[in-house]
Amino acid sequence: MKSIEVSLIIFCGFLMSQNAVYINRGNHEDYVMNTRYGFIKEICSKYNSHSKKLSILYNEIFSWLPLGTLIDSKIYVVHGGISDRTMLADIVKIKREKYVSVLKPPILNDDGEIIKDLTIDDVLEWRQILDALWSDPKKTPGIQPNSFRGGGCLFGEDITSSIMEKNNLSLIIRSHECKELGYEYSHGNRILTLFSASNYYEYGSNHGAYCRITSSDTKPIIVQFYLNKDEDIKKSLSLRERVNGIEVSAIKHLLEKFAANKKRLLQEYEKIDLDNRRSISVNDWCKVTGDVLELKLPWRILRSRLAKLDKDGRVLYESTFEGLSLPQIKIRNDENISESLYRNKDILESIFRAIDKDHSGKDLNKKNLN
Repeated sequence: MKSIEVSLIIFCGFLMSQNAVYINRGNHEDYVMNTRYGFIKEICSKYNSHSKKLSILYNEIFSWLPLGTLIDSKIYVVHGGISDRTMLADIVKIKREKYVSVLKPPILNDDGEIIKDLTIDDVLEWRQILDALWSDPKKTPGIQPNSFRGGGCLFGEDITSSIMEKNNLSLIIRSHECKELGYEYSHGNRILTLFSASNYYEYGSNHGAYCRITSSDTKPIIVQFYLNKDEDIKKSLSLRERVNGIEVSAIKHLLEKFAANKKRLLQEYEKIDLDNRRSISVNDWCKVTGDVLELKLPWRILRSRLAKLDKDGRVLYESTFEGLSLPQIKIRNDENISESLYRNKDILESIFRAIDKDHSGKDLNKKNLN
């Protein structure tokens, strides 16, 4: 783990160029989260004799980090999101250094004394921070507790419209959710979710992305990327990334695999679908599909070609067998189909080998690639 080294690089960048580097607090810049997910353990393993001092120092730094950044008075950048009570004028006034952890209400005053009776203002202040760091947008109107995460809220497009109007905003940029393409617009393109960690679940599972903003009046420029460690991984990622485009034959054979295993796949999907909603989580769909078909492929990327989602982002697993449309072959302007296939021969063979488990060649004729 290199969380300490990464944080030091970011802090050094901020100290050297405070007008170019800005750091917001996220939901993991929190004492409880650091203890639960390994950051404190990393400090103890690397700096045994000084670990307590360093832990306290990091907790203090994290508590002082801004809860959001306002660009040109129009673009609000925040880790999680908003709620129906979000007011930027109120967030600016919060004494955020009190909140070493936001996972429980504050119990100390400025002198470190225990507060026996929290006022309504104390609770509302705490909720503002919780909403900023833990909330997520949802597709349906209204607002509800974010029970999936255990903090913050789920807010609909109507809430976004209201809060943006009250705060005179044109765009909200947030993160907090892994996106297959590294980014996603929602709520009428007024919410932009950016996720910069590529290959978050596994290699090939998702792009990373960041954006460039040239003006608050123009749409951000999205930059997508994959982070590769070495050449072998680059080849693997190339397969996963480009499986969306040219490998029509491979996708056809993949659909044939689904058809041949339809009964067993449905049985496994239904075992997980305890509430008989005819839908399961993306994670469960990927795991069951890979296990039943015995194919190690980037199922998260392929999912958009193979199955539909419901309004809650769950996979409608029966749609897997509806025979979704196949992608068109993409060829360069200066080459014909034969040249395009030959240029991607290695990629096609990799997919074919993954499907042709017994190397019999009965499923595919490799001579067509030579």
